[in-house]
Amino acid sequence: MSNVETSRRILQEFKAVTLQIYPSEPLLETAVDMAIALGQTVYDCFYLALAVKQRCQMVTADEKFYNALLSSTYVSNLLWVENIR
Repeated sequence: MSNVETSRRILQEFKAVTLQIYPSEPLLETAVDMAIALGQTVYDCFYLALAVKQRCQMVTADEKFYNALLSSTYVSNLLWVENIR
């Protein structure tokens, strides 16, 4: 299968997924507090704040972010991308 065919197949599979959109404003204060406490970006902490609020894991491929949080209270809300099953 060519790269073009693979890309088109992935696009079709992605379009079949139902995405849920969450507003960022309700997470802003929590994300900023997390960013300050963890020394991470607010951008990354928005995803972490959402994972905490939804009581789920966020998938990340950001090795620096992942490793920085391994010893934090948020480790249960993280999932390394290569560990998806």
